[in-house]
Amino acid sequence: MSLERITGQRVVDELKAGRMVYMLQLTDITSLTIADWLLGEFAIEEQPADPESPPPDPNPEKQPAKRKKLDWGKIQALHRAGWSHEKIADEMGTTVKTVATGLSKLRKKTENSVAPENDI
Repeated sequence: MSLERITGQRVVDELKAGRMVYMLQLTDITSLTIADWLLGEFAIEEQPADPESPPPDPNPEKQPAKRKKLDWGKIQALHRAGWSHEKIADEMGTTVKTVATGLSKLRKKTENSVAPENDI
């Protein structure tokens, strides 16, 4: 087992992350104050670098990517022109499922918005 020495805030961060932290030069723990404990020497197991895995994200709290706005008028026009859902999805840079679901919703919305004829 290979160990990496760590101190201070890194000890706290590693413990919060659920990693095993080893205290080096363990003495009588009953006589230690928190300050003594924090000034101690600590270590964690070194993790071998995996050449196949990407490096960890330096900013894990970044915002998710914004959703792409689709031109539903163009999608409807392509559909009316006889284009397949697959061809429309390729053209618009989206998925076939998004095209199919969106066209279905638009069709239902159009059907529901047509005013019924008045019976006189």
